[in-house]
Amino acid sequence: MFEKAYNYSCKWRFQFSPKKCKIVIFGKDKNLDMPVKLGNQTIAESKCETHLGIGLATNNKCELDYITSRVSCCKSIVFATKAIGSISVPVSPMTASKLYWDVCIPKLTYGFEVMDVKDASLEKVISFHYQAAKITQGLPEHAVNIGSVATIGWQPIESYIDILRLLFMWRILLLPMQNIYKTFLVRRMLHLVDNYTKNALGPTKNVLDICIKYGLHQYVLAAIETAEYCTMNEWKKMIKLIATDRYVKSWNATKHLFTSLKFLKKDPTCLSPWWKYAAHNVAKVKRCKLIIQLLLGRERHQYKLCQYCDLCTRSTIPHVLFECRHLSKLREDLWVKVEEVCPPNLIDEINVMNNEGKTIFILNAVNTNYIPEWDEIYDSLSLFIYSMYTKYMKE
Repeated sequence: MFEKAYNYSCKWRFQFSPKKCKIVIFGKDKNLDMPVKLGNQTIAESKCETHLGIGLATNNKCELDYITSRVSCCKSIVFATKAIGSISVPVSPMTASKLYWDVCIPKLTYGFEVMDVKDASLEKVISFHYQAAKITQGLPEHAVNIGSVATIGWQPIESYIDILRLLFMWRILLLPMQNIYKTFLVRRMLHLVDNYTKNALGPTKNVLDICIKYGLHQYVLAAIETAEYCTMNEWKKMIKLIATDRYVKSWNATKHLFTSLKFLKKDPTCLSPWWKYAAHNVAKVKRCKLIIQLLLGRERHQYKLCQYCDLCTRSTIPHVLFECRHLSKLREDLWVKVEEVCPPNLIDEINVMNNEGKTIFILNAVNTNYIPEWDEIYDSLSLFIYSMYTKYMKE
């Protein structure tokens, strides 16, 4: 093949550049001592190269190094995003989140539709995704991973990659019947269905596993057999709905394993109302950050005793906000401001709750999505929580 290419270049009087070419050998090399030449020049062998922006690696270590370099590049973008703001006017997590999904994620996952990413490399990407969620919100490193992405409304990165691969598969299936890419995909997929094995490799095997994972394999096979495919928009809505439903069920089941998340009551696919409030009131980002930290179990030592009360009293969040006698004067002054701006029915509902119920209710922004007309309520509640907790911690 190389000889034909070289002869063709001589015939038409153009030159290849062997110094810019590399040979990547996948699998076992049966001819170790045979050099690959283009004309009189030998083409060097490489373990990992980038082709059209997609990394081609011959072993797991090279692939991990390639993914690590991508993660490092995206990490610098995340930190640069936070550096846009200042101490007095920080970048709101809502804005930082938008930049993350529009800049970092396309750069991080480019080509994942056709890349056979190994588990170690995927874990690197997942770990960065959780870390980015914590950096964006100013959360401590020990914050629970599933909680940190839930408060900012991010979907898991593995779910996002699954959707990318399913969309890529469907685009190929919508091509004309005589298209070579569609022919290859259909034949390969039908072969894998008839001879399914976990040891098979390749992007077609990956997308078939994803179809089985979400219960879509029968739908896809029926579409291939009948040649009746739904539109791209319909397919996109369908898989997003299925992926989201699976994520919500998984999140609700996993959340109960973490006692630090017992105060968090929200839809994990929606941005926290506190961050929406902070986006419209940037000066209040510091308050909202503390509230989100409390929701994610900032104080992990739930059995720590209160230094101001009886020896048997634990220093929990409900105790700090509604029970500690040392803060009674400040509590009364701040709660009066809350009562002044809240509707009477809302105050009556809060007053009949026990202290833990009140804590959960106000930490979750009175269990509602963000309502711009309620900015005064959010302001008074965030001031109450922030002032009470900071005074308790300082003293």
